Amino acid sequence: MLKYFIFISLLISTAFSSPLPYLLRLTESSVEIRWESADDYQLNLSGPNNSVLSFQPEHIFTKYRLGKKPLRLFRVIADNLSPGETYFYELKNDSRSTGIFRFNTRSSENKNFSFILVSDSQRGNKLSEDIVNKSILPEVFFQSEQRKVSPVAFFLFPGDLVQRGYRHSLWKKQFFYPLRNILNRVPIVAAIGNHEYNSKFFWNYFYNGKDDDDPKYFDQLTSRFITLSSTFGRRKRSQLEWLNLTLNNAKDKGMKFIFIQYHHPAFSEVWPRGEKAYSKKIEQVVQRFSEDFAGHIIIINGHTHAYSRGHYPNNNVTNIIAGPLGGKIDYWKRSSKDYDHMMINSSSAGWSIFDITENKITHKYFSYDQNFNKTKLVDSYSLNYDSKKPDTPKLNFVKKTRRGVAISLENQNYLSIEVVLQTKKGEKNYRINERNDQQGFIVKNNLGNILINTGKKLAEQTTSLKIRARDKNLLWSELSSKIKLD
Repeated sequence: MLKYFIFISLLISTAFSSPLPYLLRLTESSVEIRWESADDYQLNLSGPNNSVLSFQPEHIFTKYRLGKKPLRLFRVIADNLSPGETYFYELKNDSRSTGIFRFNTRSSENKNFSFILVSDSQRGNKLSEDIVNKSILPEVFFQSEQRKVSPVAFFLFPGDLVQRGYRHSLWKKQFFYPLRNILNRVPIVAAIGNHEYNSKFFWNYFYNGKDDDDPKYFDQLTSRFITLSSTFGRRKRSQLEWLNLTLNNAKDKGMKFIFIQYHHPAFSEVWPRGEKAYSKKIEQVVQRFSEDFAGHIIIINGHTHAYSRGHYPNNNVTNIIAGPLGGKIDYWKRSSKDYDHMMINSSSAGWSIFDITENKITHKYFSYDQNFNKTKLVDSYSLNYDSKKPDTPKLNFVKKTRRGVAISLENQNYLSIEVVLQTKKGEKNYRINERNDQQGFIVKNNLGNILINTGKKLAEQTTSLKIRARDKNLLWSELSSKIKLD
């Protein structure tokens, strides 16, 4: 039986010349497996009853090569699988076997799940391979107890899978081989990036050809996952209209979390040149929708080769830039910008994992140091659906200074504080976040003791203030009553 020979398939597969199977879709009862090869293979699948099923693949695309056998892209869709079970599979012909791989069908009982986020592998195939094999595998797939609670269902990849998507030879070298040990375990959900150059290879590998290039979504538990295109030639008004309909449909179906992935960010502190006006149009659609949506929306981008996190000040929208898997790291420079709602930056290669329950998501970003083979937790936070608004912050004291206002709070466990100063000429708002990384440094603010520097003239004109606090779940308290200043 196949499962008794699992020991011959090492956790790190090294046969570069063999076909590299990858999962594209995986449900409770079915799986789609694809691979590219010059030779014919059948797929053998073994499940919980130890019986072996053999599948003849469907040929879906051919890459002709001068002086060599053409390479063909194959797929097998296996149905009628049992939920929550481990399956083993191999590609085999008369002379060769790829070794044995495994996947787990989605459980019908354990609804909690997790997903991995990586982006921008590009030409850094050695770094990508090290992160997969030396960081993601041991931190995620070898932590069996946590994954029993929250099994990995898929991984998102918001673009720039390779350096030049029109060059066929780069796909195996820069993507399929370095990521093989994730690809053969869990399905990939990929968005196109600028480095794919709208190539036919991208659309054939991960979809059903260029005719299948419409935006996509799927639902799992109480989360909706949307994939858009932000690359040249695909920045269309029709996609924005589709997005608006799809967001409202998610609300009507009771979704509590909405994840949207596309390549180009609307706001990139480290590399503002990478921002796209079309991405800002996407976020305008999202912001308008969020005004009447009780759940959380997480926008996931790539393109900038540095991890970032931010939260819009007046709605439950979170911005994530995934950071590079293998691409050259971007660092803060003179042209970088400090955006008010962006809080955390990390110029590092790395990856993320999201743990999802019905009412909560937890996101952790890990950096990886290739020189020291060290994985480090850089960012971690949770967002809840069913939490209540925080109380108005309680003050220890507040007093005017020569150049502003000093405030001391009882509770310091906030994400942001907003202070509204009443002056003789009107109101002036100040918002202070717990983190405001810039210039390549971690910048933490003490929200228990706040000093607002207004300048001497405005300080003299300030007569009173109001204050409110935002908790880690992005909910604001009510404004306090007016506090007079002597």
